Amino acid sequence: MPTLAAILHTLDPFIVQFTPSFGLRWYGLLYASGLLCAWMIMRAVARRGRAGLTQRQVDDFITEVVIGVVVGARLGHALIYDRVLFTTFTPSFPFWELLAVHKGGLSSHGGMAGLLVVCWRFARRSGASFRTLLDLCCISAPPGLCLGRMANWINGELWGRPLPQDLQASAPWWSVKYPREVFEPSFDPSRLEPLRPLVHAGDDLQQAVVAAAYAGDAKVQAALEPLLTAFWPSNFFQAFTDGPVLALVVWIVWLRRPAPGVATASFLVAYGLLRFITEQFREPDAGVNTLLGLTSPMLISVAMIVIGAVLAVACRSRSRAA
Repeated sequence: MPTLAAILHTLDPFIVQFTPSFGLRWYGLLYASGLLCAWMIMRAVARRGRAGLTQRQVDDFITEVVIGVVVGARLGHALIYDRVLFTTFTPSFPFWELLAVHKGGLSSHGGMAGLLVVCWRFARRSGASFRTLLDLCCISAPPGLCLGRMANWINGELWGRPLPQDLQASAPWWSVKYPREVFEPSFDPSRLEPLRPLVHAGDDLQQAVVAAAYAGDAKVQAALEPLLTAFWPSNFFQAFTDGPVLALVVWIVWLRRPAPGVATASFLVAYGLLRFITEQFREPDAGVNTLLGLTSPMLISVAMIVIGAVLAVACRSRSRAA
């Protein structure tokens, strides 16, 4: 089997596929696994008396968290990355593209906004501490954030930026190439002509080549890979920083039993900083707004750092006053 110089994305987003557009997807399974991890962490914390909730209350809380995170994440993705979802309707289920969550497209920033609303409402209704609920969510979130990035990778979305030109000729093994790049306007389809005998294509050579690559045709993959651009593996960068690194920071703070809200502050600062750094390696989505060279996710990350720093000072000041 030919050896590829870079990682060639040929993952199938479906675990089981029933129709061309419907089936059980890795994307949904990984997000569900992340929420399951959060529920297990919350229950474990509740058993030790540090959640401010009983285990039964945790069960009610996580149900609302699931709804809030999914709704917030989808709305956040549409507002930040893909506003056309609000106005796109199709003749097939679910008819409104905004509801087509199964295709991917969930924003972690939007999910956090939804989570904030859920914590505020649950605290008012149950009498639990709002800041303690936020802390509970923040120490439970990293596994889901990590798995969410891996779901993006499996879906072949949120590409990294192209590597510098001097690395393109001999792409390093850790770089990523996407067969679907052949559909990009910047790709010259005439470059695929040498692959025509390998796929026996008709008029749609691009579609035939991509289909063969994803079907595991080693000859097509080997011939296609040198024609593609090498990108930074931003999905892996963000899976590592949003998962293990963020968890380590937040859990070190939380285990020291700080004032309520301090763990949330550390989460905001750490996540904002890590996300700002890793966004340097991620290709901005089409239509994303920029300000002073910073994309919307970068600007939101800066805002999170500032809010986290202010919250940390406020929580510590309130703790001293008490």
